[in-house]
Amino acid sequence: MQTDLHDFMVRIARTIAMTLIPIAFIAFVTMPASLHHHIGTSANLVDVAPQHMS
Repeated sequence: MQTDLHDFMVRIARTIAMTLIPIAFIAFVTMPASLHHHIGTSANLVDVAPQHMS
């Protein structure tokens, strides 16, 4: 592999990694808040009467 191509591929890989790492971190951290429980624990299955949204 040519040196220029290798350097380009390394830069692209770093750019992709540095873009995806924060996205994955934010998704992992905010998922329990949106689910209202931690991933891997069972949800509280409480029957609640539907509420009117007015």
